[in-house]
Amino acid sequence: MKIKSIIIIVAISIFILILSKNTVLASNITIEPNIENVEEGQIFTVQINSNDLNIAALTMKIYYDSTKMEYIKENENTNALENSIIYTWVEENGGIENKKTEEIVELKFKAKEEGIASITANGEFFNANGENIEMNYGESKVQIEKIEDEVEVESNNNINSDNAFLEVLRLDKEGIIPNFNKEVTEYYITVDNLVDNLQVTAIPENKEASVEIKGNNNLKNGINKIEIIVTSKDNTQKKVYNINVTRTENIDASNTNLETLAIENTTLYPEFYTDILNYKAEVSNDTKSLNILAIPEKISSQVIIEGNNDLKEGKNTITIKVIAENKITQKNYTIEVYKRNAQEEVEELQEQEEKIEKANELTEEKEQEEIINSEEMNIDKEIEKESENQNQKNNIIILVTTIIILIIIIIYVAVKKKKINYNN
Repeated sequence: MKIKSIIIIVAISIFILILSKNTVLASNITIEPNIENVEEGQIFTVQINSNDLNIAALTMKIYYDSTKMEYIKENENTNALENSIIYTWVEENGGIENKKTEEIVELKFKAKEEGIASITANGEFFNANGENIEMNYGESKVQIEKIEDEVEVESNNNINSDNAFLEVLRLDKEGIIPNFNKEVTEYYITVDNLVDNLQVTAIPENKEASVEIKGNNNLKNGINKIEIIVTSKDNTQKKVYNINVTRTENIDASNTNLETLAIENTTLYPEFYTDILNYKAEVSNDTKSLNILAIPEKISSQVIIEGNNDLKEGKNTITIKVIAENKITQKNYTIEVYKRNAQEEVEELQEQEEKIEKANELTEEKEQEEIINSEEMNIDKEIEKESENQNQKNNIIILVTTIIILIIIIIYVAVKKKKINYNN
């Protein structure tokens, strides 16, 4: 019985020895919203971090409550599904550099509905040797709070008497785009044909300015326009905010969103997002027209582009009008394009040359640094290889020793049996 126990213990030891060869220490994944309590309609970010992470590649799936949160895609390495996001990433240096704390990815969300929304994750992580790294995944929750009908606004006695801007603009229904900005005066929303009235909350920056709201009751099927007219305290300034309301039984057919908006060889600011309607761009003095790519989410929608030809020096306004499948609902995206004059073009070229010169200097420095790092890496690899060879030798010694012990035990058992048989 004792001999069998010894054999079992030796076998288990060999098995553990083989497994331990590919053991990789686990790392912790944390999910950290930048705000724990957000209001409906508010945009917030979520950082996914790790500690002691040393990887070459990863594929991670982030799950979130899509009924309460909307994902705003900004990272090219993400692919959004119904209630999850797939994120892939490859380390340029092959996971050689190890950081104590590392941000894996930052994701942007918009709060949709009151409640507690959870965010979880799982995935596969690999180090530079292609070994799978075990991960301990955390979980995070975001408290989404409903905006009350009555809003407390601080006293603002310092606001000029000729101020006609709004400080707050919202409806009792979700879906208004873009997000409120006091400088933006044109908004859009689509509602079901069961909605007859919209409650509008409009609070001016100067509390003594007057606000008049028209067209928010007795909505008809089709296009409705709500006007919020703000008149400054001294009656010298007036600003009109418009909300274009489509009331329909077929909301899908009233889709006027763009899926893609880009200008050839020109950068849009900010980066395109469906619910952002106003953009800026700057072009050279020799630019006469712009090639604009505008693709609607619904292929049957019509897109009309105006103002992209015969550009003049200074500001030019380009309008991209999207007409929905129902031929009724419309929405305008605008791009304010600034065309540089001759002097500004010279200054821009000089600035570009300086940037290129600095970039070349940085490239040379980086190349030298890479050469040094490469030499250091080769030395580290040599040391690592020697260490691996030594480990292999140690493993062989342990294995041979174990086999010898097993042979001795077998011989001992055989001799013992032979003695017992001889005595009998």
